[in-house]
Amino acid sequence: MPQHQLTEATIGNLPIVNFKLRNVKIIVPKVSCFINNKALEINLGRLKTTVFNGMYSTSIKKTFYLELSCTQPSPVEIKMEGDTLPSTDDKILALNKYHAAKGIGLQIIYEDNPIQFNHWFSLKKVPDTESIPLPFYAQYIQVAARVTPGQANALVTYHIKYH
Repeated sequence: MPQHQLTEATIGNLPIVNFKLRNVKIIVPKVSCFINNKALEINLGRLKTTVFNGMYSTSIKKTFYLELSCTQPSPVEIKMEGDTLPSTDDKILALNKYHAAKGIGLQIIYEDNPIQFNHWFSLKKVPDTESIPLPFYAQYIQVAARVTPGQANALVTYHIKYH
């Protein structure tokens, strides 16, 4: 087998240490993570405008799960992208504009806190070879003095990264 010199230290022209590799096989584990349920449609149902009774009042939360699997234990981050409403710290998503209801937006909650859209945030560390359901909640939130009826659809694109 050929030898490969890793490093050598010298004082002046005298070698004092010389490291060589021989018969070494380095295996780098490949980690991959994925979300099992790739496309979700969360139906919050038909609501009356009277559900909302003032600024920042909310509809009932609807639970949904992202099923996350990894090949190795891994810390995972997610970013949910979408068009947010101004002055909401990216925590309220704007509704699609076509025949849209007015005065409400959409929030997604993770671990009892509204997520910040368009920013990475940490999820639980995922154990290897297991699929874990990560619970999220979706709800409408009133963002204006008056709510006007209409369609209340929004689109979110998510990305995951793992280490």
